[in-house]
Amino acid sequence: MLPAIVFEVLPIFGFILCVSTSFYLWIMRRKQKDAFGGIYVIQCLDFVYGLSLFYAGFHGCFVSANTDDNSFVQPVECLWKAFHISFWCILDISNTLVIFLLCFDQLVSVFWSKKHKLINSIYLSKCTMIIVVIFSGAILMPAWDFPLTYENNATISTSPYCSMERVFGQDFYEMEVNIRKFSPLAGISILSLAGVALLIFQLLQNWSFKWSDNNDESERLYFFVLTRCLMLLAVVHGPLYLLEPYTKQQDQIVEIALRISYSVTFGVLEPLILFKVFPEYRTEFYNFFLRYSHNTKRTWQSAEDPPDSKNIGGEGLDFGSWYSSAGNIIGEAGLPYEMNADKQKSVSFYYNEMEKV
Repeated sequence: MLPAIVFEVLPIFGFILCVSTSFYLWIMRRKQKDAFGGIYVIQCLDFVYGLSLFYAGFHGCFVSANTDDNSFVQPVECLWKAFHISFWCILDISNTLVIFLLCFDQLVSVFWSKKHKLINSIYLSKCTMIIVVIFSGAILMPAWDFPLTYENNATISTSPYCSMERVFGQDFYEMEVNIRKFSPLAGISILSLAGVALLIFQLLQNWSFKWSDNNDESERLYFFVLTRCLMLLAVVHGPLYLLEPYTKQQDQIVEIALRISYSVTFGVLEPLILFKVFPEYRTEFYNFFLRYSHNTKRTWQSAEDPPDSKNIGGEGLDFGSWYSSAGNIIGEAGLPYEMNADKQKSVSFYYNEMEKV
């Protein structure tokens, strides 16, 4: 059985990922054109990822508090008790497909620079992105095959913590992990091909090759996608390498380590990269925090802080109050009564004599 502390920290990492992604989604909600639309979708997926970590943590704490070391459940029960593991499969495939589209977009922008806008409006449109995410749900068919097939087989059981390997079967789990391990390499290969082609075209045209309407923006997008692929490699290969001795004995800890590694990397490191790489993000970031910090000069006065007297040496008071015990501001002047304070009204005024012409 896993220690409860392992699951108690999961909501913390989920919160970090949710905060960083929701901040990007809010301030960049108007910047969703072209490849920025793909980045926006990635941030949406990461936000859902953070929510799934919330549920995974609460589910683990509930199991730890209500079961013992000898408790077992059938894998099919985990499909609804621990539905976060199904979401993890969908999110892993969705991330892979969206990153592949962004890598492919960089390749198209180099080889078909004149038609790039027309072509990428097809595969980077909102409709296409939604279809890609929905299509990612097809991964549940092979994932659920094992628990549904052995639904009535009482000899097959798993821990109530519902590890992915025990619920979906070892064959599917190994396939899913391999997708996470090697799909970023495919993206890096596509980006490498685009980079080599771009270098050749620049040399042939004396560094005047225009591979997009805005070469600087395209370079920033290229760097971001490449960095994202490298981080996807790191969040999988790093924990697997460090926890290799425990891979067979405690597979659940390894999987949770992979998820925590993902949340820390893309919840903390990626926002810094976005801030550094994209000036659009920096501008919106500053505007968000400086929106109410300008023009702070006070133009009003309060009853306890009257304005400076402009009638020095003259008769009359600059400030006064009128109380009404009748519940409105029309009535005899007087002091408010404590017992009827909820019904009494008052009006405060400033008095300045009009300048004589």
